[in-house]
Amino acid sequence: AAPAGIAPAVWSLRLMATALRAGRYEEATVIARQLAGTAAVPAQAEEWMAVALQCADHGVFEASQLLAERVLPIADAVQTRKLLTALAEGFARLNQPQF
Repeated sequence: AAPAGIAPAVWSLRLMATALRAGRYEEATVIARQLAGTAAVPAQAEEWMAVALQCADHGVFEASQLLAERVLPIADAVQTRKLLTALAEGFARLNQPQF
């Protein structure tokens, strides 16, 4: 459960970022799957975007895609370009085009 004053989705994103830093990629992906049914709200867009980019940087593309699907509808043009570029570059490194 999230601490008082912190939205549950934001708490999950923070746990996810911690899992990424610890190299626990499967755990981060599980959290992303849980968040897949959650709507990202504009006030939390920066947090969603930051964790999605961290996932892409760590090569955890399933998690990054799941978060991207939630945040892209509310992201501005610069955020959208940054996230889509990070995903595309990551998939290119893997030689596994997904888009």
